[in-house]
Amino acid sequence: MDGVIENTSTDKIIMIDKLCKRILGHPEVLGRIMKGFIKEVENLSLEEIMELIKGKKNIEHVRNLMNELPCSMQKAMDILKLTTSERKEIEKYFHS
Repeated sequence: MDGVIENTSTDKIIMIDKLCKRILGHPEVLGRIMKGFIKEVENLSLEEIMELIKGKKNIEHVRNLMNELPCSMQKAMDILKLTTSERKEIEKYFHS
């Protein structure tokens, strides 16, 4: 494996890294990994785990938009076109 890395250009390594992150960041793939290795979620269904992952990603996206633009939480949620239930979850998180 070391030989493969040594003979791979920096651009290819960056591309492989990005693709791996996209695969591992996919809610279904990440959910299956979490279900198999994290005791706190082993009793949840894959669908429940995926919803938790999606909710966490929405929170991160809202926080990033608020910091980068800067804008209000409501404006960030409008930009992301979040559903009413997604908005309620994010509002609970930010108001806790």
